[in-house]
Amino acid sequence: MIDAFGPIMDQDNIDITATYYYEVFVPVGDVVPAMTQENIDRFNGYLDGSTALCVDAENTAPASAAVMQMPEENV
Repeated sequence: MIDAFGPIMDQDNIDITATYYYEVFVPVGDVVPAMTQENIDRFNGYLDGSTALCVDAENTAPASAAVMQMPEENV
């Protein structure tokens, strides 16, 4: 397995990775920081919405069963 990582660890590949990191990703982070409070709040809002969808989905089976007049486990 270690031998399989050999090409990745060649100096040329390390230099390319470092160039991407320092010349692309680091400057982008200065322009659009990922871990701002605004982004964290937005992500938490998505989580809240996802949780609400799960609650709605859990309530769908009993409601459908009642409308169709059949046992809930059959829905």
